[in-house]
Amino acid sequence: MNMYILGLKYIKSHVRRVIYLSIIIVFSLVSLVSISIATKSQMINSKKFIDENSALYGAVANNIDKTTLDNIKNSKRVDKVYQTKNIGEFIENNGKILLLEEYNEKVNEISKLKLILGRLPFNDEEAILLDGTGNHKIGDYIDGVVKVNYEENGINKIRYISKKIKITGIVYNKIKSTEMRGMDQLYIKMGDGFKNIIPDKFNAYISFKTGFKDPEGESYGLNTELNLPKNLVTYNKILTNTENTYKQFFIASPEIKNLILAGILFPLVFLFIASRDVFADAALLRVVGSSKKKVFFIFGLENVLIILISNIISFILSYYASLIYMKKVNFTLFSDDLFRLMDKSIHMDYRTYIISFVISIIPFAIVFLYEFYVINNLSVVDLTNYNHRRKEINRILLRPTTKIHKKLLLINIQKNAIYLMVPVIMLSLSLSRYVININRDYFDKNVDSSVNFFMGREYNLTNSSNIYRPKSNLNDRNIGRFRDDNRINNIVTKSSKGAYFISNGKMFNEYFLNNRDLNGREIETVITGVDDDFLIRNGFITNNKFKSTLEYPVAYLRSKVYNKLETKMIPTMKNIKVGDVIKIKVAQYSNGREAYKTKKIIVGGFIDDSKWSRKVVSQLLLPEIITDTDNFKKLVGYGGADEINFNYNGNSKNLRAYMDKVLGKNNYKIISETEFKHIDQYEHRLLMKKIIVNIIYISVLSIITIYTSLNMIFEQRKRENTIMRHIGLSKKNMILMYIKESVFWAIFSGAIMFGIVSYKSIHDYLVNIKYLGDGYKMIFSFETVSLATLYVSVLFVLVFIVVLKKRIEE
Repeated sequence: MNMYILGLKYIKSHVRRVIYLSIIIVFSLVSLVSISIATKSQMINSKKFIDENSALYGAVANNIDKTTLDNIKNSKRVDKVYQTKNIGEFIENNGKILLLEEYNEKVNEISKLKLILGRLPFNDEEAILLDGTGNHKIGDYIDGVVKVNYEENGINKIRYISKKIKITGIVYNKIKSTEMRGMDQLYIKMGDGFKNIIPDKFNAYISFKTGFKDPEGESYGLNTELNLPKNLVTYNKILTNTENTYKQFFIASPEIKNLILAGILFPLVFLFIASRDVFADAALLRVVGSSKKKVFFIFGLENVLIILISNIISFILSYYASLIYMKKVNFTLFSDDLFRLMDKSIHMDYRTYIISFVISIIPFAIVFLYEFYVINNLSVVDLTNYNHRRKEINRILLRPTTKIHKKLLLINIQKNAIYLMVPVIMLSLSLSRYVININRDYFDKNVDSSVNFFMGREYNLTNSSNIYRPKSNLNDRNIGRFRDDNRINNIVTKSSKGAYFISNGKMFNEYFLNNRDLNGREIETVITGVDDDFLIRNGFITNNKFKSTLEYPVAYLRSKVYNKLETKMIPTMKNIKVGDVIKIKVAQYSNGREAYKTKKIIVGGFIDDSKWSRKVVSQLLLPEIITDTDNFKKLVGYGGADEINFNYNGNSKNLRAYMDKVLGKNNYKIISETEFKHIDQYEHRLLMKKIIVNIIYISVLSIITIYTSLNMIFEQRKRENTIMRHIGLSKKNMILMYIKESVFWAIFSGAIMFGIVSYKSIHDYLVNIKYLGDGYKMIFSFETVSLATLYVSVLFVLVFIVVLKKRIEE
């Protein structure tokens, strides 16, 4: 008979095995290929989006003097520098704030600001508007004052300059306009008279000679080279994130690695189980006279057809699955708002198809080599010599059926343990990633305060970003009205204000300053006002000896900050202890204006920096001052709050109506906990989506693999069961044997699941505790692990029952 016809007849006789194996491979490849195509497509789309809309500079340095500007221009790292005069804030007569920058045609061009209405500013005191609020239109004259911060003989001062600015045009940029929603920015053409009044402070837009390969590293290197503060030159984060994402290959992701491993191991499990039938068939074919060449051809043809058919089906399904991913899951580092603006077109990645095809071949190649070795060592003499086997069978039949039952149970467990546990191990690895991120999520929300350490509160209420603080409706009276409402609880307020330490010559660490700590030098800082009982109660303050004093306001200091680039805590202060009195300078508000005044504060304790600032993505590397709300009011001259954080026991629509009544419409911004736009929380949400998708896929693969493997195992044990029935084992005992076996698999798989997840969680805790200290807690997520363990255990029992029921009926 023709070998091809014989091979096809053999495949037809084992069609169930072919279908099972094809399903496993299809599911394995669809998950891998679809996620890969979606990821690569989003990378290409985001790169295109950035090229069209992002500013073409690698980094920016704001508010620098002429000497620093010249040093940056002369650096060997730097290719080009474009500059504008740093002006500051423009405060309208109604108290609203607009950002103000000098109009520079070249800077506007590289910032890709597109004029959509009106004209460019041709005359002095004219400006174009990047509109974020819709409060102004072309032709409007805006009356107010320019608030200028300047330095004179090493002393920081404030000056107010009255101005009337005409808006001549509206500019737009998809990225900047989206990210600056709620804030207006003016680009003004400055006359010589205005320029001469403004101090020589500049904003520098920097392009590096290396292009956009590593703006983060170049910015850090430039700060170090020129002995500048670590955060002075800041890189273009959106551009860098996109470049970095675009460079990444999909195999780098731990979730994709799990899918690749699953794509190899799951078919491998089934193939090894199926190889038992292959050996029996090979033995039969050899007995009837087939050559080894024919035997290998038949089995090889089966493998080739399975690989080709499953790859074709998986490639078609993966395309449609990737379309769903593209719309639902954000694989870029963009914010959700920017992601919605992006193109969602698919870009086919043939390299992924080739890699996936190779992955589908690997398990077949491994098992085929194993089968080749075994079949190649079979001899016809061994196959036809039944005398020894008859003796063994007779010896077994002389035993009691209960012992045969137990022995058979043990043999089957030993024979299949490694195969049936592979899906459980893969599922455990995916789940452990989920549990680890639950632990880190707890740290971000309850310990780390890089954006908002009140994340345990359901709502964050802030001033509208264009409202001048003393004019805000978040004043003491309205905050009191919130406190009186019994639906609102767990209220914590927060306020911030720029200030300066007045050094006594030995306060600050040389590493932080990059030069000597000179006596009388003013060091930039931030004062944060918050309920100090809240800080103490939540463990932020490590010492609160001086809780109150009549002589000086009590404040708590951050003595070190976390440097993300070097992944270590950097001490910022030295020679300061609890009870010391130190001098600061803060802009105090009085009679509608601000003026710097020198104040004294007493050090009441230190902030636990492992909890306060592990991340510095959106923070300055500053030795921050934290004080309570009453002391903050004494220092800056006004009360109220920048933000209120609280929980609400009622309908969210009623909350909005209540705030409109108390604060007035459009005088506040409300952000629910799920809407915080911090990059680390955003990355966490993205990671969790990918992990959950990964868990779902591997769960499906696990169920399919366990189900198909058990079907194959039970198929192979059909003759065994028939013999057991003939030698006297009752049907009841046969069912009991399978029930015992399913219970064993349930307990064993649950133990493996619990053990792996526990080990990975503890290992993660021990690694992080080294640099996060006591601030990092291991929230084991016992309910999650227990449910997963129960799920795996029940899975085995249910699959056993389904397969067993069908086999018993047969």
